[in-house]
Amino acid sequence: FKRGMPLLPAYPDELCLAEIDAGQRFGLRRWVRYEPHGTKFQLAQYLPIFMERLGFEIEAYNSLDGQKLVPYQCVVRRADWEQMR
Repeated sequence: FKRGMPLLPAYPDELCLAEIDAGQRFGLRRWVRYEPHGTKFQLAQYLPIFMERLGFEIEAYNSLDGQKLVPYQCVVRRADWEQMR
């Protein structure tokens, strides 16, 4: 990423990197930088962490029918996706 890793909603006691006024009405004003487990971004790792901070528990996968997905794609079970909508 040329501008760094994506952001995550900050927990109330967490030091935030950015404050975005437009997110205040949704309780998403304060943000922190995502720090991946490795050096590269994987959506399948990022999305469950992001959703947990919003109060959802999901699993995301980096392959579908035996085919590995590119890092900016992932698969989520339909039931998990429906609860987030």
